[in-house]
Amino acid sequence: MNSYKVLILGGGSGGLAIAGRLKELLGDKTSITVIDKQRYFVLGFSLLRIMTGEKTEQEVTIPKEKVSQKGIRFINTEVNRIDVKNGIVHTGQGEFQYDYLVIALGAELAPEKVPGFESAFHMYTLEDAKKLRDALSSFRGGLIRLIISSTPFKCPPAPYEAAMLIDDYLRSKGLREKSDIQIFTPEPQPMPIAGPEVGSAVVSMLNEKGIGFHNNTKVSSIDGSSKQIVFDNSTTEKYDLLIAIPPHTSPKVIRESSGDLADAASGWIPVDPKNMQTKHDRVYAIGDVAAIKLPSGMMLPKAATFAFGQAEIVASNIASSVLGTETRSWDGFGECFIETGSGNAGYGSGSFYASPKPVINLQIPSKELRERKDAWGNYWTKRLVA
Repeated sequence: MNSYKVLILGGGSGGLAIAGRLKELLGDKTSITVIDKQRYFVLGFSLLRIMTGEKTEQEVTIPKEKVSQKGIRFINTEVNRIDVKNGIVHTGQGEFQYDYLVIALGAELAPEKVPGFESAFHMYTLEDAKKLRDALSSFRGGLIRLIISSTPFKCPPAPYEAAMLIDDYLRSKGLREKSDIQIFTPEPQPMPIAGPEVGSAVVSMLNEKGIGFHNNTKVSSIDGSSKQIVFDNSTTEKYDLLIAIPPHTSPKVIRESSGDLADAASGWIPVDPKNMQTKHDRVYAIGDVAAIKLPSGMMLPKAATFAFGQAEIVASNIASSVLGTETRSWDGFGECFIETGSGNAGYGSGSFYASPKPVINLQIPSKELRERKDAWGNYWTKRLVA
C-alpha cells in the first residue's frame, strides 16, 4: 500500500497536535514530516512562568525531535518557499513533495514596526521572557508601563495576565507600594471578542489590584533615551520599566509564496471555517496563521486552544479522505485560563462561532482553576512531544 505524504509546516501547538493525531488515525498509511526552524517546543503560557522566575528554561523546553519516537519525522530547518501549484515546499534542507499540506507556521513578531521598540521588554519568546525576568529581578520600584502595540496578537489574555502576575511578584518582594502599573491598549476593552461582560470583568480584576487600564490608545514610538512612550494622539507617558507586546505579522514565506495563499490586505491565510481548508485542494492552514471571520464580523483570535481544535478536525478529515469515511466540521469551541496572581486563575470557554456573537462563560478566579490550567498545560505538552 502506498503511503500518503503529509507535510506539516510549523512545529508549534497546532503542527505537533495534528502530526500526533494523524499518526494515531492512520498509522503506517501515511508518512508525516514536520518542518520547523525552532528546535525546542515551549507551551506559550510557560513563558509567563519564566518571566516571574517560577520556572526555569529547562523545565519548560522539550526537543521537538522527540516526535520521532512516534514515527513522525522532524526536520529542523527554515521554510523558504511554498509552491502549491506543483505541490512542493522549498526549505533550507532541500525540496519536499506532499499529498497533503498543513500550514501551521504561526505568527511572527515584528518589533521593527514600532520605532524605539528595542528599549522595551516582552515575554513572547523564551529569550525575551528571560530578559524580562532579569529586569524584574533588579527592579526596585517605579513606573511600570505595559503597552499593546497593535492587534491581532497571540494569546489575548497574556498582557493582562502579565500585569497581574507582576503585581503579585512585586507584592512578594515588598515593592508594590513603590510601583505604579498602567496598561495601554488600542483595544476598546480586554479581549473584545469575548464580549463586554468578560472585558469588564478583566478591567475589574485589574482595578482591584490598583492596575490602571487605558483603552483605545495606540503607541506611535518609544524614546528609550528619555524613557517616554509617544502615542498617536501626541500624548506621552514616562516609564522606568517598559513591557510592550510587539506587533505581530504573518510569516514572510506566506506573504511571498506563489499561489496566492495569503489575503493581500492582512497577510494571513483565509480558510473555510468548518474544515480549515485553503482555496487549494488538500492544503490546510491552522492556528495563528489562519484567518477566520466570525459571524460577529470580528476575526477569530490567535490562541493555542483554537489550534488544538482545528488540528483535530483537519487530522480527522485527512484520515477520512484516505479511508473514505465521513468528514467532520469544527464548532469554534475555545477555552482560556487567565492567571490573576496569588496562585489563582479564571477560566472562560464557549462557542466563538455562535451567531450573532460568541457566547462565553467566565468563571471567577480560584486556586482550583490555576491547578486546572497547570494540568491542561501538562496534558498538552506530553501529548504533543512526549
